[in-house]
Amino acid sequence: MGLSTFSLASPALVWGLRLLLLLAVSWIVLRWAKAADPGIWSYLRRLLSVVVLIVLGTLNVIAPVNAQYGWYDTVGDLLSTVRDPVVLPPQTHRGSPASQSSQAQVGPQPFATMSTAGRASTKLHLKPTASGGYQEFTVPGPVSGYTGKVTVWFPPSYQDPAARNRQYPVLETYHGYLPSPLAYFSVFHIDSVIAQNVAAHKMREPVVLIPHWGPNRLDTECVNGGPGHIQMEDWLTRDVPAWAYTHLRVAAGRQSWATLGASAGGWCALMSTMLHPSTYSAAISLGGYAKPEFDPSYVPFTPGSLSGRRYDLVQLARTQPPAVALWVLSSVPDKLANPQSTALTAATRPPASVTATVLPTGGHRSEVWTPYFPSALAWLGSNASGFAPL
Repeated sequence: MGLSTFSLASPALVWGLRLLLLLAVSWIVLRWAKAADPGIWSYLRRLLSVVVLIVLGTLNVIAPVNAQYGWYDTVGDLLSTVRDPVVLPPQTHRGSPASQSSQAQVGPQPFATMSTAGRASTKLHLKPTASGGYQEFTVPGPVSGYTGKVTVWFPPSYQDPAARNRQYPVLETYHGYLPSPLAYFSVFHIDSVIAQNVAAHKMREPVVLIPHWGPNRLDTECVNGGPGHIQMEDWLTRDVPAWAYTHLRVAAGRQSWATLGASAGGWCALMSTMLHPSTYSAAISLGGYAKPEFDPSYVPFTPGSLSGRRYDLVQLARTQPPAVALWVLSSVPDKLANPQSTALTAATRPPASVTATVLPTGGHRSEVWTPYFPSALAWLGSNASGFAPL
């Protein structure tokens, strides 16, 4: 076995690092008096002892977390760089044809009674990206009772006078728990990917909404937290779409609304679309999971509670599948996302559909997901009519 295939997620490595830390501490305790002798070599030995202790202590924190979540599976993963283009491995498809699912109408259209009077008054002061520009807005929540921030990316044509009457589809995009919402520009380069896909006639330009669902680093998991907690699901799926529709030139109808997310954001995307199929027709999940995974500091409900059962997407796909199309990416070493994504794929039945890709290597990190953004957005352009190329 070469170094590149050495496992970074094995229990043997975790326990081995713990043993090394114990030995290092024991050595320092027993030998510190000797190392304290005068002379330059004594100073260097003490410095080296402290450095080794710090390194082993750090590794003993990182290794168990990496083993739990599968960020890096092997040394090769740790040293690898993103290669593009990437050829997708064979995909699994279950349920109705994706195009049929995303065309289906479910329930009343949530935009039917909304006013568009505020659209003309929205003033834009965009910060440029590689393609288009973004601006941050404060969005009140009459339904949720919560007011939060939303970063909105506008495609280059949005401010073109020739497109003043165009209505744009909306890609509601959810950031991960800790990464900044702006990581979609600095890490995933979603603006450039959209521009490339539009130029290749694989999709049309959308407006991208990036709601900030983790205020003050609170891991809300995008859900309604019950009495005394933030009603984040209501804000994301009702207040934010209503604000966007009344203030921006965006299209009505579920065929023109979809969600996308990575890691915890992938869960948010799946949850929003599957629980609100009258608003969204499709969801893209890169390394997402199928039930909320709360930080220990914030657990608003238990899995067995009424809310916990409501947010069980595997059970929903099995018993009451909504007419939505899902695109799901995970990797075998990803212990957080892959088991739940696999279960969701297996449970899905019509009128829902899921196109799932499972990578044989990788882990739970952005470098694994970044090369697949072009394929994911091209899928959206082919399977949601509002995103089809003009």
